[in-house]
This record gives sequence, C-alpha cells and structure tokens, in this order.
Amino acid sequence: MREPKGPRMKGLINKQWWSALLLILAGLLVYKVVDDPRGLLRAIGRLVGILSPFIGGLVLAFLLYRPVDAVERFMKKRRAAVWHRPARVWSLVLVYLALLGVLALVVSVIVPVLVQAVTGLISSLPTYYNTVVNFVNKHSGEGGIFESLNLGEVINGVYNFILDHLTVSNIIGYLSGIISFTGSLINVLISFIISVYMLAGRENLLSTVHRVAEAFLPARVVRLGSHYSRKASNIFMRYIYSMLVDALCVSILLIPGMYISGIPYPLAFAVFVGIANIVPYFGAIISGVFSVLMLILNGEWGMAVFLAIYIVVIQQLDSNLLQPRIFGQSVGIQPIYVLLAVTVGGGLGGFLGILIGVPVTAVLKILVSDLITHMNRVRREKEAASAAMEDKTEDTI
Repeated sequence: MREPKGPRMKGLINKQWWSALLLILAGLLVYKVVDDPRGLLRAIGRLVGILSPFIGGLVLAFLLYRPVDAVERFMKKRRAAVWHRPARVWSLVLVYLALLGVLALVVSVIVPVLVQAVTGLISSLPTYYNTVVNFVNKHSGEGGIFESLNLGEVINGVYNFILDHLTVSNIIGYLSGIISFTGSLINVLISFIISVYMLAGRENLLSTVHRVAEAFLPARVVRLGSHYSRKASNIFMRYIYSMLVDALCVSILLIPGMYISGIPYPLAFAVFVGIANIVPYFGAIISGVFSVLMLILNGEWGMAVFLAIYIVVIQQLDSNLLQPRIFGQSVGIQPIYVLLAVTVGGGLGGFLGILIGVPVTAVLKILVSDLITHMNRVRREKEAASAAMEDKTEDTI
C-alpha cells in the first residue's frame, strides 16, 4: 500500500521544481550572454537605473547599520523609559541627524575650499608651465642634465592636453552633469527613506531573505551563505570605517605642516592628501609628490624639502602607529596582496575597484583558506578510513 506524501516530501518536491526552474533560467541567461552580450548589458543598465533608489538605500543602510546598532544598544541600557523603550527610533534619529550634519559640513566648508583650490590652480597653469619650460631649457643645452632627453615636446604635449580639456564646451558639460545630479536629488531622498525603513525593520527583512533562500537552496548552502555573508559584511564595514577615520586623522595631522610650508590652499592640499591616503601605498606617494611639486613650481625649494620630510614623518606615524590601531584585523592580508588588489581592482573597476579591491581580496582569502582546510580535512579522513580498512583486513586474514 502506497503511503501518503507528507509535508516533508512535498517540500522536497517543491525544492526540486524550483531548482529545475533556476537551472532553466540560468541556461537562458548564458544563451543570452553568448547571443547578444551588449543587449543584455543594456537591459541590466536600465534595470539598475530603475532600481537605483533601492540600491542606494541598501548601500546606505549597510553603511549605517553599525552606528545605528551601537546607539540602539546604548539607549537600551538607559534606565529612563523615554530612552530604552523607543531605542530604535532614537538610534535612527540621532544617526541620521549626525549624517546630515557631516554632509552639511562637507558641502559648506570642504567643497568650497576644494573648488577654490582647483580654480586657482587652473588659473596658475600658464605660470607653472613657463616655470617648467624655463627650467628645462636652462638644463637642456650642451652638458645639461636634460641634454639627451626631449622633454620640451613632452611638457608641451601635456600642457596642450590639459588646456584642451578645459574648454568652454567641457565646462558646460560639467555644469550639465551638476544640474542632472541636482535633478536626481529626489532619488537620493527616496534612498534615504528606503534606508530608514530597512534599518527599522532589519530583522524582518533578513528573515524574509533567509526564508526565500531556504525555499530555493539546500539547507547546507543557506548556512554557508549566511556564515560567509556575515564575515564579508564585517570585513567591509570595518575596512570602510577604518579607512575614513584614517583619512580624517591624516588630514588633521597634515594641516600644520601645510600652513608652515606656505603651500597655496593648505587646507585643500591637506584634505587631498588625506583622501588620497585611502588608496594603499600609491595614494600617499602620488599626493605627497604632487604637494611638494607645487612648492617647487613656486620656487620654494627649502619649504619643498621641509614639506617632503613632514609628509614622510606623518606617513610613517600613520603606518606604524595609527593604522595598526585603527584598522586592527579589519582585512588581515599581506602587503603584496594589497598591491595586487589595488592593481587588479583599479584595472577592472576604476577608482571604485581600487576602494573595494582590498576587502574583496580579504573575503576571497577567507574562502580559499577555508576551502583548502576543508579539502585537507576530507583527504585526512579518507586516508584514516583507508588505513583503518587495511588494518581490519589484515586482522581478518
């Protein structure tokens, strides 16, 4: 007599149907990629554009989860009911007010300083160009250090390239981009609202995602995915916040040296070097050389040497004292892998790839390390089982 199918058997059949459907969809996706990759990319671009407010809200909620959770736990420890009962409401209000305060400070103070510095440097380009040309011509004659080099044409080409990109049409294009960004502020507002709802109901949201994953995937896959998702999110959050705190500390430490050296727009250059310090190794070197070069072009050789020494000292202080305390074990990868992550990330994703290359590499390192450990454990278990079987066979004989 055939036994009736229980709930467990029905659930197994449903999962098999869903797995077959996902396999078919994956096959169609592969066929579409091979048949018309550009059309698929355009469709994905349109879909991303439509969902951009939700994507922005998800990213913002991810970035603000740690401070919101910390403030909420702090509020729950207060004795007064007015604080610990609506702890989540207080945490959202305080964190978002702090975020708006930081944005207001950046827009009202930092951005005008940077704009003024860029405008001033662009207006000074002819003066810097003449200084460089005169220096090169002076040392390009017979017996000069640049005698065998054709630096005049190189400098002229670079200067013309910069001037060609500072035309009226390009400036209008930049303004159009700013206007279009202003027109999309409604999407930014929607992203803010979506992030608030995500953080307010994050337990229900995560529970829904978990239930959906269990409906389509085996339980072991869901457990592994949940485990590594938590690890990856912790690495990304620690790295991002550590990176921002380190950039702020470096900028503050550089301000006195920038003012003492007499470099034009000292606050802007301090912020520039601090932000560039986000890019491991390369950012600190390139921004430091550019800052020293500005003093050399102004004829301040003594102050250029002073600023070079000052920046090196701050960078050593940052590398040996600040970063170990700020970053801690946020990534835990060797310098050679950091350089590889920055190089590959920059080649694949530009500046965004440079920023996320290091935490992505850290996550990949964990996955590969755990995979190797698992394979070695399985191999040892097989060898132990095989040895036990041989011993049993010998005992039987």
